[in-house]
Amino acid sequence: TASSLSDIMRAELVSPKGEVVHSLKLLMKDGYAYGDFYIDNNWVGGIYTLKTYTNWMRNFGEDSFFTKKITIQKVVKPNLLLSLDFEKEGYGQNSEVNADFEVKDLKNNPFINKNITYKVTIKGQEFITKNAVTDTEGKANLIFKLPENLQTTDVVINVIVPNKASSESISRSVPVVLDTIDLQFFPESGNMISNTTNIVAFKAINEFGKPVDVSGEIVNEKGFIITTFSSFHDGMGSFTILPKNEETYYAKLKTPFISKQPLPLPKVNVEGTRFSVKVNEDDAKLYLYSTDEKSLLLEVTNASKIVLEKRISSSNDMVSVNTKGFPAGINKFSIKNLSGNVLAERLVFIHPDKLLCIDINLEKEIFQTREKVKLSITTTNSNGIPISSNLSLAVADNKLLSFADDKQDHILSYLLLSSELKGKIHEPSFYFNPDEEKSRQALDYLMLTHGWRSYISNPTLTEETISYFPEQHAIQTGTILDRKGKPTTAHLLLMDRHGNNVM
Repeated sequence: TASSLSDIMRAELVSPKGEVVHSLKLLMKDGYAYGDFYIDNNWVGGIYTLKTYTNWMRNFGEDSFFTKKITIQKVVKPNLLLSLDFEKEGYGQNSEVNADFEVKDLKNNPFINKNITYKVTIKGQEFITKNAVTDTEGKANLIFKLPENLQTTDVVINVIVPNKASSESISRSVPVVLDTIDLQFFPESGNMISNTTNIVAFKAINEFGKPVDVSGEIVNEKGFIITTFSSFHDGMGSFTILPKNEETYYAKLKTPFISKQPLPLPKVNVEGTRFSVKVNEDDAKLYLYSTDEKSLLLEVTNASKIVLEKRISSSNDMVSVNTKGFPAGINKFSIKNLSGNVLAERLVFIHPDKLLCIDINLEKEIFQTREKVKLSITTTNSNGIPISSNLSLAVADNKLLSFADDKQDHILSYLLLSSELKGKIHEPSFYFNPDEEKSRQALDYLMLTHGWRSYISNPTLTEETISYFPEQHAIQTGTILDRKGKPTTAHLLLMDRHGNNVM
């Protein structure tokens, strides 16, 4: 439901230097506002930031604002569509690097059996040059090995593709990690409890906050290997462990480098409550262990309301929850005592496949320059039943999309993920790509590692602590007269002194 607290939304475009180069005040209707910024040819290229917020939201700090990074630069449009992605998010000394390369023409036809060259430089100096040939899909797997004595993260691969009388290229920085990894552990639902099988999720990031793929061993105090671990996607993964009472466990990294010091796992508790969740198409099964009082409360909430409250017993090993009527998105499963205190908590993404289906049909396949394009859009639910929708449509040059390699938020990933979770999510649109086989399991690791952030609310806000108040639009009244002084009808456009549309 759209908030009616404020009628006015503020929008700012911030330059790479942090200066506000444009600002707007926009009238909201039914939760929507429309506006645009003009980009001057003389602007410096770089990453600009779009901020939108209401005056009331300023009471909660800039963390509550909507922000989006926008790259503005002058480019020479390529004549080929090139993509280059690494199989892992972290490589160390003596590591074998694998990169997937793909080349297509501007009509999306693959360049078949094309000879290509790829060069690797370290600190600007050429390290290795190799040749490869694309397959029937225009793809090639590029492989090389980093040196044993690598002492820098400045490693770049450049792929060169001959094209008629010229050539085109694509470059990417190799995600090298030397010895700076922050490895964090997240026991499912909160705690590790001794003598029970615990699932522990983990996340590895480098000094710049970007994910790093890792692998290693879990050992006990005597150094005996208990289990191994390996990241599944973007430095995230999990392992199971049956810890003993009063024993400490450690993680040792094996890749992308061998850690010098073992990293301690979270403390093992003798008593407490923990649970695991297995999600099926229309239900979620909770596997519960608890040494707390016999009668407990299961509460399931989404961003706006409580969707389920259920009295359960601590002696129940498994509790089934019917999720058929739950909306798609993040739900928080909480186990509480009867006093309302949370004993264990876990985020679950419900119905990742039951999202809006959008079908776009063009009246023909090929259009001439400046020819009017007509298309029909059909929106249905996952069962094929038509459903009304409010849509945004963007038309972009495919050459520029390929050049930009833009993998940041789209509308769906922002509304269902980024706005609800703590921390910066790496390439959030990945989790809603139906062509990514790993996306569903990776989405669950995201739930385990990033934690919960509810919609903005602050019940302790008082008149004494409020600095900014909601803004309501001014109502303009009057009569439009024609040249003879008679009342007439007309479209009215109101602008401020800067020429910005305010109505």
